[in-house]
Amino acid sequence: MRTTLYTLTALTVGIALAGCPSAPVDKDANPASATLPQITTKLDATGNIDAKKNKVDWKIMTAPLSGDAELKVTFVDDHKLTGNAGVYGALAAGEKAPEKIVSKSISTGQSSYKLVWPVEAGRTYLFKIEAAEGGADYNVSSLSVTEPEPEDPCLGVECDDGQECKAGECVEEASQICKPACRGGKSCVDGTCQAPCGGGCARGQVCSRSKNECVKDPCFGKSCASGERCYGGSCRAVAVKKPCDGKCASDEKCVSNKCEKPATADAPTATGGPIKGSIVQLLPDGGKTTIFINLGSVKGVKIGMTGSIAGVPGSFKIVEVYDFRCKATIGVDEKTIGANKSVTIN
Repeated sequence: MRTTLYTLTALTVGIALAGCPSAPVDKDANPASATLPQITTKLDATGNIDAKKNKVDWKIMTAPLSGDAELKVTFVDDHKLTGNAGVYGALAAGEKAPEKIVSKSISTGQSSYKLVWPVEAGRTYLFKIEAAEGGADYNVSSLSVTEPEPEDPCLGVECDDGQECKAGECVEEASQICKPACRGGKSCVDGTCQAPCGGGCARGQVCSRSKNECVKDPCFGKSCASGERCYGGSCRAVAVKKPCDGKCASDEKCVSNKCEKPATADAPTATGGPIKGSIVQLLPDGGKTTIFINLGSVKGVKIGMTGSIAGVPGSFKIVEVYDFRCKATIGVDEKTIGANKSVTIN
């Protein structure tokens, strides 16, 4: 499964502050009071916990997107605290105790802990740290959210001859083949090349090329901090490309500030090179054949790429690309292809 990781992507954590020195007031000792000001940028919250003076701290968090969240809790190496730290569901009206989602026991022999749990966009969560014995200063930081990879809606769907799977449904495809293939950013619609979404969308909308229709832009009107951009309605840090400082070996290339070996037929990389796949459907077209391959834009496939079918003479050319599928044409009939299914895209 492809995983896209957003480090320090803004789950927000409220920080509880102590009262005046002469008469300390613990304002985050229960979940209902964990509503003080929240941090919205790089997470680095600190606090102090003590079995005699400040036994329990609660802090509130809100998830801006769905995925798997990871929260890091650290203490000084020689801390004297034993207890536990955990994440709980938001306190519902009338409830006295929130539902526990995940927790870790704290011991004097360990200074760092990670709490991992699935989050839902817009849902609030509570962080709790409790001292059984001793005390220590603590830090809550290094927060990250892993966004789950979208699933192929056509996985396991079988279509009849003359049909293709789109968005999980079998649709007629004979009229969708444009000859010659569409260029200049145009899409094949009902056998003709057309500008996506009729040539443009209204303010506050974006063009969904897979649906060929205008949809609501989740980033419209949203402002992000310096160094961030809006993706799917959430502000995320913009990756800064840096050189490899000339440290790559003679047989390596610098890719995203990492030294990588060039692609081979057995080990393609993001820099290019052969991509292995298989045919999922054949459509006869006179002495030619239209083939559908289980590789799409998420694997780097683009219109105009060429490739070959194992054991079949000649090469095919990619004419349309979707997220998880692509369409190609080859100048041999379906009988010549036969049972050969393995393909290589150059």
